[in-house]
Amino acid sequence: MKRCTKCGTEKEEDCFGKDSKAKDGKFYWCRECVKKHSKAYYHDNAEKCRESSLSIYHRNHQDEDFRERRNARQRVFSKDYVKRPESRILAREAHRRYVSKTEARISRRLSFQVWYTLRLVLDKSKKKNGRHWQDLVGWSVGQLIKHLESKFEPGMTWDTYGGDTGWQIDHIVPKSWFKIQAAGDEEFYKCWALDNLQPKWLKDNASKGARYAG
Repeated sequence: MKRCTKCGTEKEEDCFGKDSKAKDGKFYWCRECVKKHSKAYYHDNAEKCRESSLSIYHRNHQDEDFRERRNARQRVFSKDYVKRPESRILAREAHRRYVSKTEARISRRLSFQVWYTLRLVLDKSKKKNGRHWQDLVGWSVGQLIKHLESKFEPGMTWDTYGGDTGWQIDHIVPKSWFKIQAAGDEEFYKCWALDNLQPKWLKDNASKGARYAG
């Protein structure tokens, strides 16, 4: 443990930056205090900071030794950064937001797809009737994500899902092959079973059409 001389708080040593001149090799201010001080200084001296950065860049950007020293410092910083407790928390939070955003996007699209499928084959009295699509198909977005990821082809990620050149969720046996009479009947379950779903590039899916080579 080490006490920050700025805020007076005792913190883990990982919360302090490196200082080769210090006896313990750690800076006397914690990273949080350094961050606040740097932000306040930049706010009060923005023009001076920009001029200093440009001066250093123009003076050294063609110096091979300077670039190597800069890159070496960046590598050390990156290795040190991932060990910080706050970086792990931020990484987990970013992953949680990404997963949540991805699941919400998939849920919206599947809700429309299920509704549209039922709209084509059923009369008004037999549609979803306000039921959530997950209650109808019998699996969750999380289960679908794992299933599709296990079948990803090279280049497929959730960032390439949809759009004009991305991939789509394809029915291996086309929807038109099933004789769906009601939401949740046997044909409906077969149509929307996870085993009947796969990721497929848009151009390949378009060329496949309603054919099934099974």
